[in-house]
Amino acid sequence: MPGWVLRLGCVALAALLPLVIGLPAAVILLLLIPVAVECSREANERLTCGAAIAALFAVCCTSMPGAISILAVPMCLAGGLMLLYREGHSFQRGIAWGFVCVVVLCMFSMVMTHRYQGDMCQGLAEEMVTAVSQGENGSEILLQCYQMGLCSLEDDLDMVVRLLGPLAITGEVQRELLYSLRSTLADSLEILLPQVIVAWLMLTVVLSAAVPDIVRRKSGRQGRLPSFGEWQMTDKVLSHLNALVLVYFLVIFTDQPLLVMMGRLCGAAFQYAYMILGLAVLEGVSKRHGMVRFIRRLWMAACTLFAPFVLLILGVVDRGLDLRRLRHSTDDKGGY
Repeated sequence: MPGWVLRLGCVALAALLPLVIGLPAAVILLLLIPVAVECSREANERLTCGAAIAALFAVCCTSMPGAISILAVPMCLAGGLMLLYREGHSFQRGIAWGFVCVVVLCMFSMVMTHRYQGDMCQGLAEEMVTAVSQGENGSEILLQCYQMGLCSLEDDLDMVVRLLGPLAITGEVQRELLYSLRSTLADSLEILLPQVIVAWLMLTVVLSAAVPDIVRRKSGRQGRLPSFGEWQMTDKVLSHLNALVLVYFLVIFTDQPLLVMMGRLCGAAFQYAYMILGLAVLEGVSKRHGMVRFIRRLWMAACTLFAPFVLLILGVVDRGLDLRRLRHSTDDKGGY
């Protein structure tokens, strides 16, 4: 297939997917801009990537809800600037993208805090509950939430719902279920938001550095990073992570919502950093013992989804005992 057809197809996808699928496609494409920019640099397709970013930006500003501009403007602007800026180590560019994500998060937080008068989690939970109550299948959704333990009822109403099912979810029963669901969602968002934020930052930094290096190796050039199974953690990074844990324990038991959020962000950063190191340990050890690549990837995916705490333990133990013997064999304290 001619190269110009593929390039035109990439630009067309960036413009048409948000129009066909809607807001979720636009958000996903915007979040993938860092990886796309760095890969296009390695593949010498800067013009194609720039055209795709411009098309995506135009669609987001003209056909998407106004709130999407909070994400579209800084991400597309940063994408254009990073296409022009050609210098920098892979991880330095990844950290630069992490800084862009922090700016986006700050802008989003300011807008949401102003919109919900200071309580973003409560406001988001209120909107979710309103959408459920006004939906066509609201009673069925409430019943499913009740059966999953996301909302509760008093004993006398509990018996009515068990006997009648969706038919009982009217009037007082519906109001109590909605109130209980609102409280559960607000509490869950306070816990999950820091995890989601840090996961996005970590993935942006790591993928925008690692995926372009894979593209570079596939094209026959020497990679700038070691293979994933040889990734290590430097003493400088370790000291920063220890400081994050200290901040976490200092503020997590306070009554100030902002400090509690900061503590949870610090705790999540510590957790995900060591989980990534644990994945590197798993990759390195399994590769050393001759495990087939497909089985290695399947094993790593299973641990990530079903046993993330195992990866955390592996990362902590490797940092202390050097399970892969990388520091022992090279006699240095290097890492990435």
